[in-house]
Amino acid sequence: MSASAGTPGETPYSHPWRTARNRSLIDTLLHVVLGAMVFSLPLEGFVIEGGRTFTYYLSILALGLVFFRLPILIRNLIRAPGMLLLAAAFGLGVFLYFIRPIGNTDSLKVLLQLLLMAAMFMYAADLPDTRRRFLWIYWVAWTIFVTASLVQVLIRGVDAFNVAAGGQIRIELFNYSIAAHSGQVGAGLALAIPLALSTRSLKLRGLVAASVVAGSLTLLFGGTRGALLGLVAAMGTWFIIAPFARQTNKTASSRSKAITFLILLIGVFVVLTQTEIGSSLVESMGLRLTQTVEEGDVASRDVLYVAAVQIFAENPMGVGYGNVMPLIGWKLRGTVLGTHNHYLQVLVESGLGGAILLFLGLALILRRGLRWYLLTQENYFFPMIFLLFYAATVDALSYKIAWFFFAMNALTPLSAGQHVEPDDTTPPA
Repeated sequence: MSASAGTPGETPYSHPWRTARNRSLIDTLLHVVLGAMVFSLPLEGFVIEGGRTFTYYLSILALGLVFFRLPILIRNLIRAPGMLLLAAAFGLGVFLYFIRPIGNTDSLKVLLQLLLMAAMFMYAADLPDTRRRFLWIYWVAWTIFVTASLVQVLIRGVDAFNVAAGGQIRIELFNYSIAAHSGQVGAGLALAIPLALSTRSLKLRGLVAASVVAGSLTLLFGGTRGALLGLVAAMGTWFIIAPFARQTNKTASSRSKAITFLILLIGVFVVLTQTEIGSSLVESMGLRLTQTVEEGDVASRDVLYVAAVQIFAENPMGVGYGNVMPLIGWKLRGTVLGTHNHYLQVLVESGLGGAILLFLGLALILRRGLRWYLLTQENYFFPMIFLLFYAATVDALSYKIAWFFFAMNALTPLSAGQHVEPDDTTPPA
């Protein structure tokens, strides 16, 4: 008798790398931890008394668990060439940084965390039930954030929002501090609006619609023009693509969608026109838009763009990841700022080759994400679209939520003939 067979009545030992998927305690724990990570993502800046974010600690735990399922992770990564191309684009910038280190290594550490987090989500990105569960978890966490935001405003007024450069919103709740970028609010809206217009459940549609109203007001209070324009562009894309999505018996009718959309508009309109806070908000946003259109106020972005293009012309092969800010500072004699356009930043840092890798990777992810949406109507696609538009005004590709949505859009859908193991994590009905 071989040693591996064991004695009669014993269960033969199976190495975790050889155990069938969703057949071990490790898989159960990993799904729980990844779900908790999804919950923490809309609250990316959620910290306790200045400590690290919850996402950071959960990522460490997930990294330890995913090691035991490494073959599955590697197989999914191989099936996601778009993600590999994105990693290569930023990796080229890292290589160039070590040839010519100028800035500090903090940005390199952040990039490594983003890549590892995205890889961990790739483990579960092809499991249908898990994908649906993660989507609802994300919506719940995002709803909590925007609701807490509005509660603060109602209690303390607009001063409750500490709007820093880039539209960062900080809210103090007891011993907790929530700091979220307007990009996180906009991405949640790009997820929730199609959801509110597609579900047949009246109760669920009412809850999602309420979250959309709260999120819309939160985004407006943040006052970020780039996020507002990005959301308009993403929803315009949804309006064009949605009619081609496969309809299911859970999909709302056209009349129901129209009624829901009208209710959303009325809710936002009433708050903006019939409340003191709303009126001051409209006046403030009107002034900012006027400055943008008539006075060309783009927060000095034009100067930064010119400096970045000059740096690229001098170094077409790239200056290295994280080096663009100090180089712009030297170029502008002390103004140390980023490019305010992440695509331009990649072009400068990773060179022409890195920019080509980036756009090829995004094209593959967009193609596969669109197929997922058309087949299932699971809306991981339009939050990603929003973030890609938003990246033209800020460094949105360095957000954790961006890499989460990249991972969830990067694999081939089930109908394309790819082998996908069953998701047995959902209990039977």
